[in-house]
Amino acid sequence: MKMKLLFAVMMVVAMSACQPTVGKLYPVKGPLAAQTPMPVYIVKVTGGRSGTYTITVSGGEVCKGTWTRVPSITGAPAGGDSTNDSTASIWDMVYGPGYYVAHVLGSKIYDRGVATGSRGTVLDVEMFVAEAGGEHTPSVMKGVAKDNQGNIYKLAF
Repeated sequence: MKMKLLFAVMMVVAMSACQPTVGKLYPVKGPLAAQTPMPVYIVKVTGGRSGTYTITVSGGEVCKGTWTRVPSITGAPAGGDSTNDSTASIWDMVYGPGYYVAHVLGSKIYDRGVATGSRGTVLDVEMFVAEAGGEHTPSVMKGVAKDNQGNIYKLAF
């Protein structure tokens, strides 16, 4: 009986990892943020410790790429780490001054990747899971992105 229960639990966990998480990219700075109405792009994220992005942008261009977990970092970004001041400044611009250092830096679940479009759009995407504040406070996934066309985005799930 215990083996059947264990097998059932393992199957549920395995199947839930295959389900995409769906988020939205909202332009906050750049040419797209000035448009009326402002476009909102759908982001599908799959995987566990690494996975894929699929983002459909203007004109139906599909951007696909992979992301991986960034090792937990504490303190200021250091040489040899792919985190840099521009990344921190994007987080701070989107979520408020000091947000990167206060919330993102050192988080256990911090992911980074690149999605490339069929017409040349390239999106650098970062996301992290904010730890739950208590028993009844759910964890929240947040992110930022920037493209090669001068746009910066807020990623919300």
